[in-house]
Amino acid sequence: MNIAWWVLRPFYLIGLVPVIPVALIACFDYRRDPDVAGMLIVAGLLYIALGYFMFAIVPRLLQRRLERKIDAYRRDGFRPRYEAFSVAFNRYVGFDPEERKVLYVDITTGPVMVGFDQIDSWELSPEKSPHPLLKLVTRLPNLREIGVRIDRPGAWKSDMHTLFG
Repeated sequence: MNIAWWVLRPFYLIGLVPVIPVALIACFDYRRDPDVAGMLIVAGLLYIALGYFMFAIVPRLLQRRLERKIDAYRRDGFRPRYEAFSVAFNRYVGFDPEERKVLYVDITTGPVMVGFDQIDSWELSPEKSPHPLLKLVTRLPNLREIGVRIDRPGAWKSDMHTLFG
């Protein structure tokens, strides 16, 4: 669902291009044909309500679903200082420098706790992208790479230098 939501967002925005002018024209021509204009106005309002649902409610629901998986680890003493939710809200990585642990949660595969000593390297690629990939290379045989698409690459680059040098 996360990927479908992420992919459908631009199509919704493209759909606004004809919906808004048609709804405005219907508002101004309401006296001529109130039945058709009324249906067009209602359809435009429903389309705008769909946008509110897609851009305000769905991200909160997806993030809350991910946070519920993280809460079990927080109750056990995991206190992340640095946290990254992927832009599609399907992955999370949190760093606890005091315990020297990294919590990686993927909605499809589940959570994995990794020690700092099991992380070989990290990188941001590509740096010029609006949502670069924060990649951690691990020594775990079943999880060679941890990848999370993030916002604010400059801040994360600084945080990774602080944590891993």
